[in-house]
Amino acid sequence: MDLTEFGMDKFEVGAESSGGETRIKPGRYELKYAGSDMIEGKNGWKALKIMFDVVGEIISVNHAFTMAHNNEKPVEIGRQSLSLMLNAMGVGSMKNTDELLGKKVEAELVVGDKGYLEIDDNFGKTWMTPGASDNNLNPKEELPKEEMFPSGVDEEDDNLPF
Repeated sequence: MDLTEFGMDKFEVGAESSGGETRIKPGRYELKYAGSDMIEGKNGWKALKIMFDVVGEIISVNHAFTMAHNNEKPVEIGRQSLSLMLNAMGVGSMKNTDELLGKKVEAELVVGDKGYLEIDDNFGKTWMTPGASDNNLNPKEELPKEEMFPSGVDEEDDNLPF
């Protein structure tokens, strides 16, 4: 496609992005199934790529589960992780990924080698049922302690409205 008709033929090196100013922090997030695809590579590698929307945010992440490979170890790890994810989603059996529509799971997001958030499944150990981990779910910037607990307020004061 020729982009010159849209004035997209020249770019400034090092130009600032006009969007994406706010980045979410790494941590535990609730993810909603958004689709899947089968991807292939070298050495007989085939993987089920599952896409997720991060609940409450405007980003998506994906994860590839190895389903076939010349080396059996990656297949074992991929199938174990997929089974643990499906278990956390409440899915006992599945014949088609369309059955995951509307399903949610919690996972740990970390900054990957390329600087983007990605799922750290730790061999399937970080997949959790939504709501199972209330600690640090969708971590936001925390207020400084002074703003959460203003000085000069006596904890024993009976005139507090709550």
